[in-house]
Amino acid sequence: MQSRLGSLLESVANTATGFVISWLVWMLVVAPLYGYATTAHQSFWITAIFTVTSLARSYLWRRFFNRRTDGVA
Repeated sequence: MQSRLGSLLESVANTATGFVISWLVWMLVVAPLYGYATTAHQSFWITAIFTVTSLARSYLWRRFFNRRTDGVA
């Protein structure tokens, strides 16, 4: 079973790479495609809000399934 700290670190690493990819996709593809005019700073914070939400979701689901499968081979 993975420790809580291990779960958190894995979720942070996974989400951090997702953050960079999402920010770049937003700035280089989505915003121009749909005509959104945002600064890099605004784009960063928009992406950060969704990233924090994703990190919390990922951590909570991981802990839920670790608890449910604890002791199951």
